[in-house]
Amino acid sequence: MKRISVLLLVIIIFNFIFCNFSYAFEDLVDGQVTYSKDSYDKLMDKGIVSKGGANEKVSVTTSTLGSTSGIAVSLYSPVFYIFQLIMSKIANSGGLYRTDSDYSAYNVGYFNICSLVFGEYILFDGKLFQTTKSLNPNIPTTNIIEIMDSIKTNASGWFLLIRAFGLGMFLVAIIYAGARLGAATLARDRAVWKKVIMTIFLSMAFVFFVQYIVIFLNYIVDRIMDSLWSIRKGLENNGYSSFEVSLVVNNLLVNTKNASGFRSILYCIEYCVFVVFEVIFFFKYFVRALKLMLLVVISPVIAFFNAWDKISGKDNNVLGEWFSQYISNLVLQPMHAVIYLIFIFTASEIALRAPLLGIVFIWALSRSEKIVKLMLNINTGKIGSLFKR
Repeated sequence: MKRISVLLLVIIIFNFIFCNFSYAFEDLVDGQVTYSKDSYDKLMDKGIVSKGGANEKVSVTTSTLGSTSGIAVSLYSPVFYIFQLIMSKIANSGGLYRTDSDYSAYNVGYFNICSLVFGEYILFDGKLFQTTKSLNPNIPTTNIIEIMDSIKTNASGWFLLIRAFGLGMFLVAIIYAGARLGAATLARDRAVWKKVIMTIFLSMAFVFFVQYIVIFLNYIVDRIMDSLWSIRKGLENNGYSSFEVSLVVNNLLVNTKNASGFRSILYCIEYCVFVVFEVIFFFKYFVRALKLMLLVVISPVIAFFNAWDKISGKDNNVLGEWFSQYISNLVLQPMHAVIYLIFIFTASEIALRAPLLGIVFIWALSRSEKIVKLMLNINTGKIGSLFKR
């Protein structure tokens, strides 16, 4: 009983603090009248209301559902709103790349998945050899930009150091393979060691040109993203829009504040679910950026292991695994952008009228990466095991 009493007391207190409307009825049985919270606060001293020139007493009716809804909404929606503000602050402070859209992060201000998958945030690009200033010189320097550029600079230094060490190991491998080739007497053995030496030289060539390969692959993806951005702007000019901003910020959040009873809980749940998906995509793309940079840094080691497996008589294609991992993480963004255009962007009006369907769209978008990797069998082998989740 004590717990129930305390709970009821908390519910009543929170209802008085957080409710938007107070419901009152007259002593005279003329019907029920609804007064706003401000009006009710003015009535607290005397408990009367003026109506038609006469003062009438009023009393408050309680609503358990309304009280519980007010508590739940007041506790959860501000927490998720804070998460959204934090993500928006970090993403926007990391620099913006594409800004010429009415629904871009530059104009909207809030972090959203649409801006993320269309490459508006430089924070998530994962380009090791391009700093924020080189991508957009007009961006004012922030702490986030300084941190990310420092990470890229240090990672580039580690790449050069590992590459120098790897080239030294390659020289040792060439000397060893050359000695085995010279000592081989059988034609079959000589053919095997010739292939080993060829693999060593190909792996060394990869180490020399990997940075140019990475820059070229990023250039191709950037051109694809430019084309997708143009398609998005064309759709916007024809009346389509990103439903996230209208739905999450301007619709669900406002309805969460203004609605009452069970409806406010439904709006709050929908808003919180959308923010959860935004948090998932935020960390997914941040981890993706770190993966892309890490794969470049360890590429000399990968190349050496590719040659070493050949020396050891193994058929592991570690270098092929590296390409699969790097390309799969690189094309994740344009893949998401295409899916967003086809199934979400063009269905913005449907999502606005059916928010639950919008949640299903975003959930399907989050699952697309695993489906593609499962189809291509990417998370296998030595490198794939490093990135399994």
